[in-house]
Amino acid sequence: MTASKEEQLKELISKCKEKLKKLQPHLEISEVTNTIYNKILIEKAIYQNELKTLKASFFRRLLKSVKVLNPSSKYYICDYFK
Repeated sequence: MTASKEEQLKELISKCKEKLKKLQPHLEISEVTNTIYNKILIEKAIYQNELKTLKASFFRRLLKSVKVLNPSSKYYICDYFK
């Protein structure tokens, strides 16, 4: 997991949160503000999803490396019927 990519995503998420807080009081006043709010909300969700997949891919790579370091013994079909 690249720390820089993770940090960038966290920073983008925090910027989106700040923008949403600023727009919150003006939602009922203007339809344009409501549209902008929804776009930023979708952006934030996309960034959160990217961060989640980035973390998940890191753990998958980590598990694969552990499996390589500790190879399990081969299983035969007869082992399942003991």
